[in-house]
Amino acid sequence: MDNEKRSIRKASLPDDGEAIMAVFAEAKAIMRSSGNASQWADNYPSLLTVQADIERNGSFVIEDDGLIVGYFAFLPSPEPTYDHIYDGAWLDDEQPYRVIHRIASTPRAHGIFRSIMDYCFAHEHNIRIDTHRNNRIMQHNIRKYGFLYCGIIHLANGDERLAYQRLEGVSTTIERYLAKPYWVIDILPKQVPADSQGQYLAVQDYFLRQPQFGLICQQFSRLLIKLSCYYDMAACTADSSDWTPRPQPESIESLLTSGKTVYFVIPSADAMIAFNGDDHYLTLYNPDAPLLQLISSLSAPEALYVWSPTDVLP
Repeated sequence: MDNEKRSIRKASLPDDGEAIMAVFAEAKAIMRSSGNASQWADNYPSLLTVQADIERNGSFVIEDDGLIVGYFAFLPSPEPTYDHIYDGAWLDDEQPYRVIHRIASTPRAHGIFRSIMDYCFAHEHNIRIDTHRNNRIMQHNIRKYGFLYCGIIHLANGDERLAYQRLEGVSTTIERYLAKPYWVIDILPKQVPADSQGQYLAVQDYFLRQPQFGLICQQFSRLLIKLSCYYDMAACTADSSDWTPRPQPESIESLLTSGKTVYFVIPSADAMIAFNGDDHYLTLYNPDAPLLQLISSLSAPEALYVWSPTDVLP
């Protein structure tokens, strides 16, 4: 369908009720045919659900040539079921956000998800969304649009959902992690004591010159590229205004050799990795035990060490 013939408007009851319920029925059929047998069971969503969305000023329909082909809710925070997130963390839990729920469309309408997201991000920079673990189609679309997986939330009835967030803007997230406990990923196995009899400054100067420093950046690049196999990450530089979700291997290498301060946030582990651009170490903020163990394992083949600033050589 030509996007010039597509429009999004507020839903209205009772006028749109029959068409919206027909869209829900077709969306359920798509779910069932793709192996998602448990989401949207029984009579959910109902016209009472739509009415509740309308009362929160967040009920929308998508029209192609004047015919309703899709529905979604775009609701203001707070969302009570998002108050607690498990096995991860939101990218930011301080700023107001909006939530997208109940995306549904007919199988004949193409590009509905992108149309919805483009509309929503034209009105809000901080958006959260969740979906059923069996809804593979929605998971693919969510990640493709740049959302990052953040963890597990539970609905009011106790059912779990996979939770995602996309936040355009970086400073608040970075500042939150900089205040957390940290570890160091270094070419040295432990912190060098201030009263060491060795020649730390001369050694540091040696490794920060080329070609040694270029080789260290390659070690860091390989480590983070391997880490991206296991975790969703987003990257930015200190002068960026937005996160880049899931940077490709070449982008990770380019960022680490740019000479800029670079940040990699890992929402599902509630952690961040920082590189100042001219240091011989990475800083790992707020790692949980599984992430710390994995990074330690990935660091060893690169001749890198992971240590806490409280660890000092005797």
